[in-house]
Amino acid sequence: MIKFLTTPHSFIKYSRSGKRKCVSIYFNETLQKMSIDKPRASYILITDIQVAEFISISNLNFSSFDLSKILAFRIFTTKKSYEFSSDNKVLRDEFVKNLNTLIKLSREYMSSMGLKKYCESIIHGQQGENSLRALYKSKHQVQEKQVNQKLNQDMLEKQVIQGVVNSIISIIEKNSKERDSKKFKRLIKENTKEKTRLNEKQEKIKSILIKKDQEISMLKQKIHKVENQIEMIKKPLWQSGSCIFSVKIWTLIIEFLSAGDVVWMRIASRSLRNATDKVLHTKAVWRKIGLGGLQPREIMYKLYFKNFYNTSIRGVFYDVEESISAEIHNDVWRGFNDFNKETEEILILLCKYNPSLCYCQGMHFVAHFLYGIYKSTDEVLKVMDSLLRPPFYLSELWKDGFSRLRLGIFQLDFLLKIKLPFLSKHLKDLEINLDMIVTPWFLTVFTYFKYELDLPKDSILEIWDHFLLQGWPSLISACLTIFHLTEHLVLEKNLEQTLTILKNKIPFKNLSKTLPKFEIDPQLLEDLELSHVCNSEF
Repeated sequence: MIKFLTTPHSFIKYSRSGKRKCVSIYFNETLQKMSIDKPRASYILITDIQVAEFISISNLNFSSFDLSKILAFRIFTTKKSYEFSSDNKVLRDEFVKNLNTLIKLSREYMSSMGLKKYCESIIHGQQGENSLRALYKSKHQVQEKQVNQKLNQDMLEKQVIQGVVNSIISIIEKNSKERDSKKFKRLIKENTKEKTRLNEKQEKIKSILIKKDQEISMLKQKIHKVENQIEMIKKPLWQSGSCIFSVKIWTLIIEFLSAGDVVWMRIASRSLRNATDKVLHTKAVWRKIGLGGLQPREIMYKLYFKNFYNTSIRGVFYDVEESISAEIHNDVWRGFNDFNKETEEILILLCKYNPSLCYCQGMHFVAHFLYGIYKSTDEVLKVMDSLLRPPFYLSELWKDGFSRLRLGIFQLDFLLKIKLPFLSKHLKDLEINLDMIVTPWFLTVFTYFKYELDLPKDSILEIWDHFLLQGWPSLISACLTIFHLTEHLVLEKNLEQTLTILKNKIPFKNLSKTLPKFEIDPQLLEDLELSHVCNSEF
């Protein structure tokens, strides 16, 4: 094998493009390198050769010669492969066979140095097959010894680790049992104390039970007495000549009832309705009902106007100008999806019955809002006619020049500086005039929020409860309340952010609870009105 491989042999080498070249292939004496094409030899280390195999003729891309005479084989290395052929089949087979034997021996002796020693022993006759076997056996003995040492070391480490783990487990179990023992002792001690305390309580409870039995017997006697009194009270006292006494009783009762309960009382019987009417003629009672919410509002609003305002239509009949009628028609049919015909009729009749009244945008919001409560054109017309007069002053708010609007802004500006000074200063620093914000609030009596901002109807009704009971001062109170609820949102904001919040992002959640805190004394507003009139004259 050594002689054959170290002797140059001629083969045909093929490139990937199909070109052929005649080359000589041989190994050096140590069989470590394979040389191709001397004098410009390419050297291939035997350790880089992976396999040598025959290839089929169809795998080669040749077309310029007779493929039937090609006896080809391929040598693989770690980097590339080489294709060779020969016309001599015996030469090709012998070369491939010896090359495979050489690769096998190189892998068996695991290094180029072992193969070198083997080759030297063959070439120079210094060692025979026995010395090679001794070398191979010695190598395997050393490996076996190393393996045994590793196994013994692993076993010893496992025994040491197992001993340490067992020791740790025993310590942990011991500590756990000691903690359990201390815990149980502590529980026994606590339970003993608790038992002693419960025994003491038991004695006290026995004495308390005896006292309670005595109290129960006394209460039974009182109950019997109260039942007799109830039977007496059930009798209609106002029919027995004690009307003054019955009115006092109903006054005390109605203060604790909701508006809905008052309505049910009036429906129950004529006697209850007559007694309730006497109580509802007191404005203090209406104030308490208003603070608690005037639901159902349709009935309660009617009762309020009946008791305190003349709801009959006043004024002379006259024809409304066509321009005003057209403006009413356009505003109503452009702004609403329901009750358009009824709302338009209410506004036209209101202008007919009040010659001094001029229609302005905002009135159609109020008319539509009230119709949604009453569902009656006549009722809404009577209510709106009453709202034109004091203490509501909507006729002055809606007439030419908006004199009441300018007065309301003057009063609000003065009170804002007193009650909300930080917000007032913030608006002044940003050069924001109140009329930029509150004009739609006043002109629509806050129904602007329902139709333009889609706020819940209940929030608007809470403002109207106070407006119907207190009149004009409640509008100033509502403005101050809204500014108070938004103060923490607008402070330190810029002009655009402040206007956006005050016009579109007002929190109405706590409106009903906050509104009574900003009630205004009517006398103060009258003084401010005199001051405003004096300033206007000068």
